[in-house]
Amino acid sequence: MNLDLLSSKNDAFRFALFSTIIAFIIGVITYTIPMATEHIYFFISAPIATFLPCYLLWEIAVKRKNDYKISNVILISFGLTIITHYLNFVILGLGRLICYSLTGYCADYNGEVEGIIETLTYTSILRALISLFYWGILTLILFIVTGIYIIKTSKK
Repeated sequence: MNLDLLSSKNDAFRFALFSTIIAFIIGVITYTIPMATEHIYFFISAPIATFLPCYLLWEIAVKRKNDYKISNVILISFGLTIITHYLNFVILGLGRLICYSLTGYCADYNGEVEGIIETLTYTSILRALISLFYWGILTLILFIVTGIYIIKTSKK
């Protein structure tokens, strides 16, 4: 990988890219342990759920050199931890709905699949809360470490 090309990108892109790579790695690790019924897709859904929120929150919260503070990184990280866990389960639910409508598979143990409203609301919120219980601290720490690295290596 050409690190000069990566260092020429803006900090929001670098933060989103590094966070997405970490989400992929965590998704692969989660793939190997049976902690949820749809754990096989975490290595796909976690990076998708991570990139855009990381990019947008960094762009919104860190605009000037004065905003490059560890307190801002911690605040961004708290928000991202909650948002990305929720989005991860929304993406998993939508993927399961699409899979079920195309193939008839991808249902739960009862042979049913939740509807779009359930996927966007209470089912994903409940799964995100459970995920935050198990993986929230790790996610928060990784976002903070990534953000501090971006601040320290920034050319602003």
